Amino acid sequence: MPEAHWLESASPAFRLMIATSWLVPDSWQSNQDEAILEAVTAGPDWTEYLNLVDRHRTPALSWAALQRVQGLEIPEHAKLELQKRSDDCRMQAVRHSLLLAQVLKAFNRTGIPVMILKGPILSIELYGDVGLRQSHDLDIACALEDPPRAQTLLENCGWRHDSAWFPLSPRQWDSLLRHEQEIQFIDSQGTTLLELHWRNPWDLPGHYAACWARSIPSVWQGCAHQVMDPIDQVLYLCNHGGIHAWFRAKWLGD
Repeated sequence: MPEAHWLESASPAFRLMIATSWLVPDSWQSNQDEAILEAVTAGPDWTEYLNLVDRHRTPALSWAALQRVQGLEIPEHAKLELQKRSDDCRMQAVRHSLLLAQVLKAFNRTGIPVMILKGPILSIELYGDVGLRQSHDLDIACALEDPPRAQTLLENCGWRHDSAWFPLSPRQWDSLLRHEQEIQFIDSQGTTLLELHWRNPWDLPGHYAACWARSIPSVWQGCAHQVMDPIDQVLYLCNHGGIHAWFRAKWLGD
């Protein structure tokens, strides 16, 4: 494939990471298996590969992709290390899912509309498995007029601002709402980051409100929430990857 020629100069470990950074549809699996076998046959440095998996946050995806290849031989130490990373990723997904469900229930009780961005829900949408796509934090969005109410709700649920936060005057708070896009919170255990969004940095005037108007009601774990229209979701994921210079391969998989 001409578009893949740039990979020929990359190390076998990098080629293997790219090949295992997502789970392809069934119709493409033979292509993915071939790419994996080619990279493994080239003799990757397995320490480099594991470091790349950590860097690009693909442990469960990479482990699942390797397991699908018949007759693939992986050094035992690499196999054990990758399986451990995959298990840790899945445990983190469980913790994130429990916290997210609690947050959604609180939003439902107070009647504040909420939208889930990426995270466990995207993993389910893409792969039918909450634990495959690793997420560093939780991302939720509220309507443009709702950040003050949403902030109060999260604080009442035990979420606190991260260490960079300091009390704001009414004028500073108004400026924050007009010029920024998100506020970060940490859960009561100090282990999970949650970002509350009320716009995106790439939005044109009126785009965010239009995205909310096109959003689709959904239910997860008995909790009502909004999901993006599929086209808006594609644009959101492309913009998110682009604004971060695509420095994680999992975003290409998304």
